[in-house]
Amino acid sequence: MSYSSQAMLLLLKLAKREVDVAAEQLAKAHRAVNESKAQKEQLLFYRHEYVVKNAVRLSQGMTVTDLQNFQAFLDSIDSAIKSQEVVIEQYLEVVKMHMKFWQTCEAKKRKYEILIEKNKQEKRVLEQKSEQKLMDEFAITHRQFQAVVFH
Repeated sequence: MSYSSQAMLLLLKLAKREVDVAAEQLAKAHRAVNESKAQKEQLLFYRHEYVVKNAVRLSQGMTVTDLQNFQAFLDSIDSAIKSQEVVIEQYLEVVKMHMKFWQTCEAKKRKYEILIEKNKQEKRVLEQKSEQKLMDEFAITHRQFQAVVFH
């Protein structure tokens, strides 16, 4: 194996590692998005449960203080939900960034694979030409030998 072939294989190996690392980072970012969405869903569920639980009290009438506390708690949960939406958007941007990086790494790896395959193909063509040249030289030598022997 030639030095350039070994170098290309080493570059391919490094590119594959880079793709693996990028894929791990992308998966981690996806997990963060999913976890954030799950937290938002928990907050929405908790809000709904709180409203349902207090619906009877609301229909029967609440003191002003209880109503203020109820509204303040809902405002607090709504604020947490909005904050969680911001977190989700931020993680989605991180996912986009990691996706672009993974795609760049994958393209780089693919270029090395194509170059290696192209080099292998060129080597095969040269080997075939060399074999054909040897066969042609043998045929010429064989004809010359026959011409000398039979004349």
